[in-house]
Amino acid sequence: SIDRTERFLLGCDYGTGKVDIFPLDATGKPGERCGGADQGRKEGHCAQPTPDNKFVYVPHVKGNSALFQYAFDAATGRLAPLDPLDVGPPEGSGLRHVAYHPTLPLAYFSEEQGLGVSVYERAADGRLTLRSRPRPKPEVAPAPPLAGADIVLAPDAKHLFMSIRDFAGDTDMIACYRVAADGSLEPLPGTPADDVPWGMAVSADGRFLAVTNYGSKTLSVYRIDAEGGLERMTTADVEDRLMDVVVR
Repeated sequence: SIDRTERFLLGCDYGTGKVDIFPLDATGKPGERCGGADQGRKEGHCAQPTPDNKFVYVPHVKGNSALFQYAFDAATGRLAPLDPLDVGPPEGSGLRHVAYHPTLPLAYFSEEQGLGVSVYERAADGRLTLRSRPRPKPEVAPAPPLAGADIVLAPDAKHLFMSIRDFAGDTDMIACYRVAADGSLEPLPGTPADDVPWGMAVSADGRFLAVTNYGSKTLSVYRIDAEGGLERMTTADVEDRLMDVVVR
């Protein structure tokens, strides 16, 4: 990810779990590493600053389950651990990616193993407290070969979407949620997806959701209706297995 000032690039290595931070020059070219963190846990998934650019949370999945919380220095690009360092996510949740509410101090984490959404409230000092864990609709059993993946919030913060992958069947889906004024989530009927939906992105106007389908080698675009439902508009074949997508 890129911090809110667009001066630093943050990366998380899945294999080692290490976080590396690099300064960006005026052209966007990364310089030498200037910060990061290594807690000796593999399977880290993301390092994304909060909307106010003051904190960074790093979730780890599977047997290395953790949620590390840091203060972020936007002047130097360095991280400082909060106390406690590990929030201690619920057993079997496997937090993977995060979407931040734009106006409320809330962080929504996709659960790779639990398949739900872990909603955390952020205190003024950056420390997280678990608020709820709403489940997708229809309910799916949190067990392999199912695995949660990406999570995105519509720009108006009224709807949230999470991809759920089925590596051996046909339960692939986009879980849909309505976001209340207080940031709480109400599950909406999910939408079937192509094989192994992975990365997602919402258009800037909030009208469309793009989804990469790793298993079927396709890229799908859905229209988001006023109630948060999804209507598939088009699907394109791609030459390789896509994991991520960015919409500008």
